[in-house]
Amino acid sequence: MTHSARPAPPFDAGLRPSPLQEALGSDAVRMAAATPEASEMQVPGLAAIAAALRGLRGEAPAPAAAPPEGPPPAQDRRASAADLPRDLPALLLTARRAPVYALPIAKCGCTWLKNLLWLLDNPRPHPHPLDIHRTQDRDLLRAVHVTPLQVAASPYGFVLVRDPADRLLSLYFDKVHSDRAFPWLRERLGARGAPVHADPDDVEAHGAVFDALIEEAAASIARAPGAMKLNPHWRPQAARLHRARALRLLRIPVPAAEKMVGDLLEPAIPEIREILARVPVRNAAPRPAPRDAVLTPARRAAIDAIYPRDRELYDHALEAARTRFGVA
Repeated sequence: MTHSARPAPPFDAGLRPSPLQEALGSDAVRMAAATPEASEMQVPGLAAIAAALRGLRGEAPAPAAAPPEGPPPAQDRRASAADLPRDLPALLLTARRAPVYALPIAKCGCTWLKNLLWLLDNPRPHPHPLDIHRTQDRDLLRAVHVTPLQVAASPYGFVLVRDPADRLLSLYFDKVHSDRAFPWLRERLGARGAPVHADPDDVEAHGAVFDALIEEAAASIARAPGAMKLNPHWRPQAARLHRARALRLLRIPVPAAEKMVGDLLEPAIPEIREILARVPVRNAAPRPAPRDAVLTPARRAAIDAIYPRDRELYDHALEAARTRFGVA
């Protein structure tokens, strides 16, 4: 069915506060999304990426560069929603029944998120839940009917964020080793010498191919003219969040998504727990090798060096989920 036929309802300012808001104060849920403050757009320079890859290969680190002279660069201050383009909310998905605004990020629970949004406006699950991305322009509603100020004022705006190492590992299992693999990506990793056609039970081969994926993502980030030009599957989450920074979206860590989304949306959608229980799928690709055998401490450290801001943002969101929102 097509969702563009009818506009979404206006924001109902009379809705009662959610448990999250009651725990933190009147607008603390939205303000929690506003920290940490600076450098959302930061991606590492060539030196940082090269150092990460040297560590991945077990090579000695290069000598530290001298610190730059002069004053530090001005920090990236958060823009006002009033100063942003009116079409910025088009980045967000919403629903007809309530002023829910969700920013999808590839490999950050976005299949689960889109199926949830479908169920908010439809009585039955999506007919092709794993392929909902292919038909989202037809089946889901973008928030083109509201302004940035309206989104920023809503208590129901959120984004799912993910541990950057787990995110890249998910990309590996889903788009390199599954029936939904990208042929072009397998070819590119093979060109790096990775054994993409090795026995699926060969754990060492999985490690070698994952190394090639880490290097491919790092090289892509290093040569990109701008972060938003990157393939969305390995584009830093921080780049997407930077673009939407004035929309005041609550950052929800993927492991806490079901509980926190339920708490957040319950005032607007009293039956949200029942709807969450009916979401049919998480896009969990089969893992032919043990997670810890592929995602070793050295590889995790390399990924964190390539995605330093994503690591900071995720850790901050996870700590807030634990200490402020009572998520175990």
